[in-house]
Amino acid sequence: MNIPLPVLFCILIALIGLVIGEDVVTTATSNFRVEGDVIFPASSKGERWASNSRVLLNHGQHIGFVKEDGSFVVDNVPSGSYVVQIENVDFLFEPIRVDITGKGKMRARKLSILQPNAVSQLPYPLKLTAREPTRYFRKREEWRITDMLLSPMVLMLLLPFLVMVIIPKLTANDPQLQKEMEQMSLPKMDMPDVSEMMANYFGGGPKKTTSNKKMGFFSSLSQLLGLGKRQVNVVVIGLDNSGKTTILNHLKTPDTQVAQIVPTVGYAMTNFTTENFSFNAFDMAGAGKYRNLWESYYASAQAIVFVVDSADRLRMSVARDELWMLLDHKDISSKSDLTLFGAITGQSFRLVRLIGKD
Repeated sequence: MNIPLPVLFCILIALIGLVIGEDVVTTATSNFRVEGDVIFPASSKGERWASNSRVLLNHGQHIGFVKEDGSFVVDNVPSGSYVVQIENVDFLFEPIRVDITGKGKMRARKLSILQPNAVSQLPYPLKLTAREPTRYFRKREEWRITDMLLSPMVLMLLLPFLVMVIIPKLTANDPQLQKEMEQMSLPKMDMPDVSEMMANYFGGGPKKTTSNKKMGFFSSLSQLLGLGKRQVNVVVIGLDNSGKTTILNHLKTPDTQVAQIVPTVGYAMTNFTTENFSFNAFDMAGAGKYRNLWESYYASAQAIVFVVDSADRLRMSVARDELWMLLDHKDISSKSDLTLFGAITGQSFRLVRLIGKD
């Protein structure tokens, strides 16, 4: 059978066009769209939250945008499994898993990190609701006296003292109970002087009268540092010319005091000794170029003394900022053995006037 050449050529072109058309149809139908609605809290109405929101599939592999009415469409998504997330600066959303079959069938379910095999079906088109507002800053937890009183260590210390105080009171006020205890041949329990006992226990013995009153601040500090800490590091900081070196010089014994105070360069170490403790006081320079050295001594300090010159009102705000930076430092905010005192004036050291620099 002889087929004319023009007819054969037309048949060949038609077959090529049919094959190309099938490929185009297959390519066009292999990509699908993911659609749904974003629901924000009622308090956000009137705000332009839609323009600040994006729809991310697999952390940005496919991106869509939210319309003003809250709807969204992500086109050209191949078949497979995707994690759908809403990115917004003001609200947090729960991610949703979407599975797309080769025929374009959509299946949505909750995304559970703890139980990845658990299936909790969700309706399609998707409905994504804001979970909570985004919190960029968290309020710092405040210290409360109840936290200390209810700690296990404090309760373990208080319970024996309560028993020692309550049982003698019960036996003294109840004659019948006292008689029963005598019949049981139990010795009489006298109530001890708890205040005197604690003073002797923490102070290392009965209090001794001394004429030297200059060490009152460091003696009270030693009582709060706990037992067994014979070597104590104290960091003394503050702005330059605030009187740090003058205070430490006044706390020295008369034979070790210096007559002229000079500005501190870097740091200087001074030693003090009480009945039970030996203090290493690090006198840190307060000039601006030396303040970055302060934080090197925070980790090893059991106490920090911040000196402020109340007469230097022009730099009072600078001292306040340095104090806040000190309290926010990671080595200070996480310390559990740091001693906290209130403000102590020059009269506490029995100083009429502080003379000298730094």
